[in-house]
Amino acid sequence: MRKFERSILQAGYEAELEYLSTVDEREYLKNYGPVEELKFKDDQKEEARQAVRNTQKRIDNVGPSEPETEFADDLFIKVAEELKLEDYFKLKFYTAVNSHLDKDFGEDAFFDLDIGDNKTITVSLDLKTNLEEGKKADITINVPSPEHYLITRKENSKEYWEIIIEAAKKITKQFKNQIN
Repeated sequence: MRKFERSILQAGYEAELEYLSTVDEREYLKNYGPVEELKFKDDQKEEARQAVRNTQKRIDNVGPSEPETEFADDLFIKVAEELKLEDYFKLKFYTAVNSHLDKDFGEDAFFDLDIGDNKTITVSLDLKTNLEEGKKADITINVPSPEHYLITRKENSKEYWEIIIEAAKKITKQFKNQIN
């Protein structure tokens, strides 16, 4: 792999960690093995997604309805607001960074929405730091590369909220399309 390609991949990975966090790697590794080994076949994306659900971090009772990072938490709140949810626990956010879902299927995170009658719908996310081709998830969120700067609420609030609001609208539209 050329040096340039490696630096793009490294920047993308750093952005994923900063904005979305990571699966509980010890728990994931124990249950599903290293991501370098192919665990799930091409037609097993839902199984890979379930593996992420099964190992979502639970720090201080924080679960999928309370994302760990500032970016993911703000995105979660905006999506819940856009959906006009009265019960935020119907919406769940899962990071897939460092999982087979990330490595094999290109999904960095996903939202699940409980729509009642034991039915859940999912919208997948791919965080990108460049305009590379290839859409693997339902929604692509473009952020600046960490090698240039990180977007945060405090440092560059206007750009931060523009990205959050645009992504929340796309995610909400995708959920509504699946419901209708």
